[in-house]
Amino acid sequence: MKLFSRKKAGILWLFPVLLLLVGTVWYALLQVLLGSLEGENGQFSLSVYETLAGNSGFWSSAFFSFYVAGISTMISLVLGIFIARGLYHYLEDRYSRFLIWIPMVFPHFVGAYLVILIFSQSGWLSTAAASLGWIDAIADFPILTNDSRGIGLILTYVWKEIPFVVLMMLPVYQEMNKEFGHAAAALGAGPYQRFKDIEWPFLKPGALETGLIIFCFVFGAFEVPYLIGASSPEMGAVLAYEWFYSGDWSRRPEALAAMTLLTGAVLTGAGFILWYVRKLRSRLGGGQ
Repeated sequence: MKLFSRKKAGILWLFPVLLLLVGTVWYALLQVLLGSLEGENGQFSLSVYETLAGNSGFWSSAFFSFYVAGISTMISLVLGIFIARGLYHYLEDRYSRFLIWIPMVFPHFVGAYLVILIFSQSGWLSTAAASLGWIDAIADFPILTNDSRGIGLILTYVWKEIPFVVLMMLPVYQEMNKEFGHAAAALGAGPYQRFKDIEWPFLKPGALETGLIIFCFVFGAFEVPYLIGASSPEMGAVLAYEWFYSGDWSRRPEALAAMTLLTGAVLTGAGFILWYVRKLRSRLGGGQ
């Protein structure tokens, strides 16, 4: 009789790496939490959170972070699922898949640099529009980078995350039973009805998990907002960075408290979504 199954043996082999990764993350989170609760004379205090609750700049930054992450996630999911649905027949070989996944090869700051080159007021689009006479001068081109609406940030993340959505959704479409769709079409169901009643129940768990990954990544991102984000409002990571490394050391506890609140909000939402996804997968698997 084997002491361990192959699955359990694989988990045991991975345990040291998982312990290091998970332990490092939770140790860092614990240190941030303790630092935010440290008051005068080393005593625990909630005074920093009370100060942060009345800071309008923090709430503007938090709302802006949720806005950019939410819009980027939704657009990436919709376009990525649409591309995977329309092209999964043509993406069965690795060469065609490589064309879709080219943006994943480049770091996010490269995507931000490309957005600046193309969409800034001195970029390719503004120069072309001025040359064609569509605008009088390049200064008349709409501000799409370093803007308070986050358009440059959203463009960068959508360009980068659509291939990731295709990567996650493509196996679902390739393994989906096509007979259900053919039967529904024979009964008169249109494309939207087939997608809603047949495809979406299979896509929904993976789409929610993929969206969660994208949202958490964009919400906590630093390099792209620091490069092409507006000076006001700022993404949460940029605001916490500036508070922590400013010359005023009294702002460091506020930076730690801001990171604690934002991380706690994201982890709470992620927990509910993962719980819901587990229920969906259990339902699809017949309760197993």
